[in-house]
Amino acid sequence: MSANGEFRKLKVLHVISVPGVGGAQSWVAGITSRLSKMGYRVSIACPDDASSVSHFSGCGEVIPIRVRYSKLTPWSDLRYFVELLSLLRERRFDVIHLSAAKAALYGRLAARAAGVPIVIFNAHGFPFHDFLNPAARITLATIEKLLSRYCTDMVVCCGEAVRAYALSHNIAPSSRLVTIENGVEIPESLPERDAARRTLGLPLDAPVIVTVGRLARQKAPENFLQAAASVIREVPVVRFLVVGDGPLKSQLQALAERLGIASSVQFLGFRDDVPVILRAADIFALFSRWEGLPLTILEAMAAERPVVATAVDGNVEAVQHERTGLISPAEDIRQFAVNLTALVRAPDRARQMGFAGRRLVEERFCVERMAQQLSDLYQRLDERRHLQPIDGTSYGASPSTRTN
Repeated sequence: MSANGEFRKLKVLHVISVPGVGGAQSWVAGITSRLSKMGYRVSIACPDDASSVSHFSGCGEVIPIRVRYSKLTPWSDLRYFVELLSLLRERRFDVIHLSAAKAALYGRLAARAAGVPIVIFNAHGFPFHDFLNPAARITLATIEKLLSRYCTDMVVCCGEAVRAYALSHNIAPSSRLVTIENGVEIPESLPERDAARRTLGLPLDAPVIVTVGRLARQKAPENFLQAAASVIREVPVVRFLVVGDGPLKSQLQALAERLGIASSVQFLGFRDDVPVILRAADIFALFSRWEGLPLTILEAMAAERPVVATAVDGNVEAVQHERTGLISPAEDIRQFAVNLTALVRAPDRARQMGFAGRRLVEERFCVERMAQQLSDLYQRLDERRHLQPIDGTSYGASPSTRTN
């Protein structure tokens, strides 16, 4: 807000470097759509693939930029940096808000070089997790420390677990860390379970468990399949749906064959009808090794589905054990299977957990709440940059809080 308390319609650029449609992309689409409706002048710099451009259509001005995902590619990355720098110098945004690793690295450097007044990095997690080799972890952590301290006005953490991780690794002073929990759209009406099953061609009388996520090491899908095999031995009629794609897909299909559960597990690949699939299922499951605050869990809760998850990072912020779902220790396949089996055998208990999860999302994890908290942060940082301190020192970011 301005010095007299008026709302300022800031020019905001959200930058994301991950192509396709996934958790980070859904977060950016959800928040930019809301900010546009609130009066901000929003632009989204995204990869130039068709699915990305289409995904952000209607959320604000879409600016496609060619970027190579994943590995560092010096010449391609240099071109990406130069394009961002040119864009920032030409358009003079008030705020740049960055998501995903390459956007966070090159976007912050370009923003500082271009003199963007407010630079925000949204930490959905950090790439230097404990499953990396020590040399890579130290290198990435050092880079993030330098960027967060010298090129960032605020690091927005998607949950308290992410903020605690940043503090424990001395990524940034607490004054530059703020928690704004992830939020999701809450559907006003939900399809009936049987209607959703007919749409997908699923049997009406079989218990169905679904997992949604990238088929990669982070989500431990091989552990999920081993747990599924245990559940099927106890309840042979149960069906499992695996939604998502990734580098492990063919290995997982082969594992399902070796475990003798291929006829009970459907690999659905990438889908744009996840809300219908969630309603067709009875239970949502996520066997993560590390997380930020996963949108898939929040979306499942919004669909009134109980959640069985591992006790890692933001999972335990969203899933309240014995109230909205069941939690098991990380890598504990046996307990994960026990939790799934318990809810399959107690459908009334599972339904009550689903209703409780929906209420929790409405109270705490809705996109409207997240957008308002983020808007308040934008306005507060903008007001501070316009203040001229008497002693000549610069005003930093506000003290670290979990916004309420």
